[in-house]
Amino acid sequence: MAKEILADITDAAASEQFEVSDVSNYPTISADLLAGAEEADLQILTNDGVWVNTGVSLTATAAAKQVEMIGVFRVNKDATAGACAINLHTKGDL
Repeated sequence: MAKEILADITDAAASEQFEVSDVSNYPTISADLLAGAEEADLQILTNDGVWVNTGVSLTATAAAKQVEMIGVFRVNKDATAGACAINLHTKGDL
């Protein structure tokens, strides 16, 4: 079952963080109800404790992406017109 890491919200917000440590089980992140130019960006926590964008973004036309990296992550969502949740799927959920 998918885990909701950011509840339905219209405000800009960051999800709870999650760790990827197993290359044989990369998770997938997804966003429901993104519209137009709205985005949710995957960020990674650096060794300096700073969140930086990875270059992976969820959009209205690409609402799910596999996280193919090791590290500690979160999803930083723009303000959205409609309430939008962010979900984390692991192997077996999809």
